[in-house]
Amino acid sequence: MTSIPRLIASYFLPQVIDTAYSEVSGKLEVSLFAGRLQLDSPQANYSFGGLHKAFRKFFGKVSWPCRDFRDVLILGYGAGSVASILRNEQGCTGRITGVEMDREVVRLAGKYFPSGVAAADRIVVADAYNFMDQNRELFDLIVIDLYVDDRVPPVFEGRDFLEHIRRGLLPEGHAVFNKAMPKTGGEREANTLLANFELVFGRARMVPVRLAWKHCMIIVEPD
Repeated sequence: MTSIPRLIASYFLPQVIDTAYSEVSGKLEVSLFAGRLQLDSPQANYSFGGLHKAFRKFFGKVSWPCRDFRDVLILGYGAGSVASILRNEQGCTGRITGVEMDREVVRLAGKYFPSGVAAADRIVVADAYNFMDQNRELFDLIVIDLYVDDRVPPVFEGRDFLEHIRRGLLPEGHAVFNKAMPKTGGEREANTLLANFELVFGRARMVPVRLAWKHCMIIVEPD
């Protein structure tokens, strides 16, 4: 339990609660900021901080029938930010599968973010590319949030991986790819990713998400 002085102090400076080291992400921190726990890598928020705000804004912008989704896949589950938004704010009652390759992230999620873990029906510890390569299920929604620290490994922005995503979507399915846009090269990277989506799916669009940094979501939705 967090002490009241530390809770108050968190509104002025983040209060580090726990630190761990991961072979995948490097240093991981669970910190209390503005009264809420969040999970961070050295250069990025993994869950329940800026990432949570980005997805909350995104789902507020699109009119997707989240309540009707029967099967949802989240690639890069983290501590469950996206799943908790879908469950608690968007009314999703379908089955949610989370895929997370970083075992240390999964361990910290279980210890500090029980509601995020509980939002998924199952969490698979696996590499997202290998998971999709072997996947034979079809999903109403696939969320792609595959950051290692503050970068997406290039393999996840390539056409081969996007083909796996396409094959895993139902004909009327939805997909969203979380893409931060750093000042150097960010817009070019986002446009290249959008072009790859258009080549694979035949359609896609970019949804800007304004935070303290430039951010966008590349999405596929039914015509």
